[in-house]
Amino acid sequence: MTGQLHVQGLGKAYRRWSSEWLRAASWFGLPVQPVEEHWVLRNVDFAIGPGEAVGIVGQNGAGKSTLLKLITGELHADNGTISLPNNTRVGVVAQEAPGGPASLIDTVLQADDHVILFITDRRHVEQLERLFLGETSGRR
Repeated sequence: MTGQLHVQGLGKAYRRWSSEWLRAASWFGLPVQPVEEHWVLRNVDFAIGPGEAVGIVGQNGAGKSTLLKLITGELHADNGTISLPNNTRVGVVAQEAPGGPASLIDTVLQADDHVILFITDRRHVEQLERLFLGETSGRR
């Protein structure tokens, strides 16, 4: 685990409450139930070593932005742990694609020659295989 970003058992749920009073009561550990609970991330585990660059790809609502907000500390997880070594630099590219003739993937690849893509949407696999391998594997 030394020298790497380590995520273990990470989970994040968004909850809707019938009143602000019940929401506030939940902060103090009182036994109140939300009207609705939607888990966007459950039991996420991964490690990223020093010098690795990672892209997170997936369909809308898959939890990509939530994961980045958890890693950067903008949100707090409901479950699990995130461990970052001291002096770790986390860079986040805005969700909107930069302007210009290059595709977003080309822009990311220009930033680093060693990019690892975590694919959360199976439909993107064939497109990425063509991009990186120049062919498809025929898997479905």
